[in-house]
Amino acid sequence: MALPANLRDNVVEVMREAAQTIILPRYQHLAGGEVEEKSPGELVTVADKESELFISEHLRKILPGSFVIGEELAEVQPDVVDRVDQGMVWLVDPLDGTANFVASKPLFSVMVALMVEGEPTFAFMLNPVTGVLHHAEKGNGAYRDDVRLKTSQEKMPVSEIRGAMLNRLLPPEMKSRMAQRGKLMKECLPGFGCAGIEYPTLVEGGEECVIFWRSLPWDHVPGALFVREAGGVSKRLNGRDYKASEKGKGLIVACNEHVYEEVCDKVIGRDAW
Repeated sequence: MALPANLRDNVVEVMREAAQTIILPRYQHLAGGEVEEKSPGELVTVADKESELFISEHLRKILPGSFVIGEELAEVQPDVVDRVDQGMVWLVDPLDGTANFVASKPLFSVMVALMVEGEPTFAFMLNPVTGVLHHAEKGNGAYRDDVRLKTSQEKMPVSEIRGAMLNRLLPPEMKSRMAQRGKLMKECLPGFGCAGIEYPTLVEGGEECVIFWRSLPWDHVPGALFVREAGGVSKRLNGRDYKASEKGKGLIVACNEHVYEEVCDKVIGRDAW
């Protein structure tokens, strides 16, 4: 299936416009009533909603006949996720790291991915504050702006691995277990609360692994393609590559296969979930 030659540039232009005209004007300036709790512990702002509408409208114009699955649309129409493997599908997280955005922390991202017949093909993660774009194309590598990135392929024991463990959503008994096992690593980090920051940090060497519990497609398809194109892995505990259409909990992202195996065996435990 032939895609427009200028697709990448057009998508990036839309993302940057959403960041500049919708998201950043409200950063540190949210008014009363512009933040609500859509579910326990999960915030949404007017910036999330307006950004998703803006981006979705323009993505459909960029690729006529495509379908858009946005985080906020899926919140009110959960069955739209069933279409993720059907034809040309955009996945949109209009403001990843909403809690950080509300708390005036500069750790949030705009994320878009294109799926073609179930295969992640393009991925984009834009930091609105810095303007840095991390992006990937299937078979053509991962980039920070125009610089190609590669993950470390160094083999290392668990005692030398720095990893982030995002445990807020873990069941209580598993949270306790993981906290103990995390002490086996060189450094167990709390994470940034934003997948669009976490994945680039791993690829650029700030950490060697990230352990997620929830694995929603708009949160992880962009980063998973980005990491794989850089030489890393994004897998379930059973060794299967992360796929948007496969429901389940638990996701391990690592800079290379060896680190993934070390984390599965010695930090998580193969019988953990």
